[in-house]
Amino acid sequence: GITERLIVKEGIKQIPQAKTTKYRFLSKETIGNLAFIAYADRLAIFLWGKPNYLIFIINKEVSNSYRNQFDILWKTAKP
Repeated sequence: GITERLIVKEGIKQIPQAKTTKYRFLSKETIGNLAFIAYADRLAIFLWGKPNYLIFIINKEVSNSYRNQFDILWKTAKP
């Protein structure tokens, strides 16, 4: 019963298809080399580069803030 929503870079050729996943697309310039996962009171921020970094935060306010930002991006992203 878990669903996920992903915003990915436009132009991605292969996207795994799952019945529980919905995708939307934004330009490469908008997304950059950052990804994040917000779940409950947890937030994982991935910074892709050389080297890669992972920032893990357990804080309900921070997680909710990122979730709200995601919802705004979701509304503007292309289906």
